[in-house]
Amino acid sequence: ITPLLNLISAASTEAKGSTIRVITQLALKSKTNQDAITRGGGVPLLVNVLTSSSANVKEPSAMELCTLAASAIWRICEDNEINQRAATQAGVITPLVSVLGSPLPEMQSNASGAISSLARSNADNQAAIARAGGIVPLCTLVRDGSPETKEQAASALWSLAHEHAPNKATIAKLGGI
Repeated sequence: ITPLLNLISAASTEAKGSTIRVITQLALKSKTNQDAITRGGGVPLLVNVLTSSSANVKEPSAMELCTLAASAIWRICEDNEINQRAATQAGVITPLVSVLGSPLPEMQSNASGAISSLARSNADNQAAIARAGGIVPLCTLVRDGSPETKEQAASALWSLAHEHAPNKATIAKLGGI
C-alpha cells in the first residue's frame, strides 16, 4: 500500500485520481486494508487532497479529485473507529462540510457518505460535525438533492442523530425528518 500512497503526492492529477480510486477499492469492506492505509499515512494525504481540491472546486480536475478523496475517506472510515479518529485529527470535517454545498450531486453524495462513516457510533465526531455546520446542508440535501444524494444525506443524518440527543433535536428543528 505504501507505493500507492506515495503516488498521491505525485504531480500528475491523473496519477492522483487513479491512485485514489485503487485505495478506495482496497478499503471497501476490508478492515485490514483500511488499517494498512491509515498506518501508511494515507488518511492525512487524502485529507490534504480533499482540502486543496475543495478550495479550487471550479476546476474540473479539482472536482474529480475532491469527489474521489471524499469517497476514499468514506470507505476508509466505514465501521472503523480508529480511522474515524485519524480522519478527524487530520482535519477532514471542515472540507467535507464545505463539499456538501457543491453543485455536483456526486460530490454531495460522497461527502454525505464520508460524514455518515465518520459519525457512525462516534459521539465526538457527531458533535464535531454539528459544530462545523454539517447538519443544515444535510437537511437541505435530504429535501432537495438528487436521489442518490438524498439517500446518503439521510444516512449521514441517521449517523449524526443515533444516540445523540442534541443532534436529534437540531435535525428535527431544521426539518430533517
